[in-house]
Amino acid sequence: MISHVLSVILTALAACGSMLEATGRSLAATASAPATTSAPADHRAVIRALIDRMNKASPYWPEMFTLRDLIRPEDLPILHEELLHGQAHSRRAAAWLLAHIHSADSVEPLRQALRTDKNVVVRWEAAHTLGYIRALAAEQDLITALKSDPNTHVRLRAADALNMLKTTAALRALREAEATDSDPGVRGALKVLRANVGFKRHQVAALKPGAVTEGYHKGTRYLVYTPRSLPPRTKRRWLVVQHGTWGSPESYVKLASADAEKHQIMVLGMHLDYGQYSWFGTLNLRNGKPRPDLRLFEIIDALSRGVSPDRRLLLFGHSEGGALVATMVLTHPDRVARAAACATATCYDPYSAQPFPLGMGVCPLTPDLGPLDFSRLVQTPLALVSGTNDPVHKTQQQFLAVIQQYAKKHQLESRAVYIPVPDAGHSGSANWGKAREFLFDQAE
Repeated sequence: MISHVLSVILTALAACGSMLEATGRSLAATASAPATTSAPADHRAVIRALIDRMNKASPYWPEMFTLRDLIRPEDLPILHEELLHGQAHSRRAAAWLLAHIHSADSVEPLRQALRTDKNVVVRWEAAHTLGYIRALAAEQDLITALKSDPNTHVRLRAADALNMLKTTAALRALREAEATDSDPGVRGALKVLRANVGFKRHQVAALKPGAVTEGYHKGTRYLVYTPRSLPPRTKRRWLVVQHGTWGSPESYVKLASADAEKHQIMVLGMHLDYGQYSWFGTLNLRNGKPRPDLRLFEIIDALSRGVSPDRRLLLFGHSEGGALVATMVLTHPDRVARAAACATATCYDPYSAQPFPLGMGVCPLTPDLGPLDFSRLVQTPLALVSGTNDPVHKTQQQFLAVIQQYAKKHQLESRAVYIPVPDAGHSGSANWGKAREFLFDQAE
């Protein structure tokens, strides 16, 4: 498990962060500056301005997403320079952005960053991008990182990348690391990873009453719990429990099993591993990457053959999983019965016309969603749950204020609530008690 401090930092980065109107407006102003092929100097100036702002911002992911939509292959020299010589924020962002351009010219600077950067986040992002762009020339660097990097998460990201390469040497290194890594958590993760070579395994879970079973859908691992006394042909209701960054579904499915029995409800937990699902809280928006929202619906359909599933789901998510829950309420309100977004620094700006996830506008990577309607989120039962000792509780209260102000302005009934967990920190199990009360005891 990652430390509490790192969890909070990653939540603030991977989740939506506090999307204040000032940030949205200033980003929109920068992005609207001339950036055409006929004015390359102006385009470079926009890129440089965003990088400068990113290095001063916290959270800085809005600038990253804006850069993703603006960056061009001719900007590679800027990204390579930032990756090797920039500040911490822009080095991480450059490693992430290079996955979108997908150029062989980026392999060498990414290898250098993986070997020499002192920042853990930069190293794991470089490892991930090398796997994502299938950089066979980096195979030995990734094997070295897997065997000897002092940080467990860099080793796991290197493992993910080697799994994407799928070479004989890569798979042999994964097998050896599973037997020899000093961290039992890494060894367990490698065991799961090696069962899903290339993230291609597909196997529908066999449903067994009173038991947790495992399945794979197009490479996405999941666990499902079936109540003991659930009639075989009854209409199925679903509770989705979503872990946070680098988590796994085991503990949350177990936590929910008692309520599954009491309320005769199926429990599903997707394993959104970093190899496939970096930044899953905002729908994993990279070309060629699976979207967690669509994958969830596909899994439920696959598990509901011969029975009628209830389209409206109960959703629980912790940390980045909580960000995904809030995102699902915004993007698929018709599929949500009640939702609990826990310990997540999520705050959407309902008045920004920028592309999702920066605003309510159409995102090129999610054209099926169209422009988003914040009023649908406002009218969906949503609990924002956090420990009073978790720094993200302030952002959750801010998000609630945004929702309530929007509801008042547009004469809508707000169905969002903030639920504090006294004296608790950034803990999914601590959040579960209050979340389950909202999901079940107050259910309509």
